[in-house]
Amino acid sequence: MSVMFSLATYILLIVSVNWAFRIIPVIPLPNGEVWAPLSLIVGFIFVVRDFAQRRVGHHILWGMLAGCAISWKLASPGIALASAAAFALSELADWLIFTLTRKPLSDRILLSSLIAVPLDSLTFLWLIGLAAPLSFLTMTASKLAGALLVFLLLRRREAGAAPTVPLPGGSAQSARRPFHSRSRAASSGYRLSTCAAKAAMRRSATAFLASRARPR
Repeated sequence: MSVMFSLATYILLIVSVNWAFRIIPVIPLPNGEVWAPLSLIVGFIFVVRDFAQRRVGHHILWGMLAGCAISWKLASPGIALASAAAFALSELADWLIFTLTRKPLSDRILLSSLIAVPLDSLTFLWLIGLAAPLSFLTMTASKLAGALLVFLLLRRREAGAAPTVPLPGGSAQSARRPFHSRSRAASSGYRLSTCAAKAAMRRSATAFLASRARPR
């Protein structure tokens, strides 16, 4: 159920944004180009995709395929190819970066967005013949705003999850040891206690045999 819910949420967001692009007007820029306010929302699609992948794993690829088809279907005929191609390339790049990196969640979201968002903007603008520097920068910055906001919130939560203790020299270190360190410590303690118990048993056995060997 959670797999289907995560995929449905991701796909529903794609449908909503594509539909909204058709009814919300763009804003003219000073150089005669335009800016779409919904670009601010598009950046969140990459973040939602990352969270969905954490829950459903590589099943997210089915959602990405559906999103590509939706982008083709709902876009205006003149930009259908550009919309579908930009979605496919950028989402695949986001999936690849998020899959291969082994950093904290906040870093993975930011890094994958820094790669996928400019690729999305450049592909779309180039295919519709509007790949001017100002259009690219405004569209990319708008989309990255959402990812940056989520990154800052997650980084704050990650920092608060591990309390620190002061060290000599004014530095600080996390008071919570990593799980693998705690596991090794517990394992070492278990081995020491086992060795001590075996030694005690050997001493008891030796004393018993010695008492039986004494002449009566």
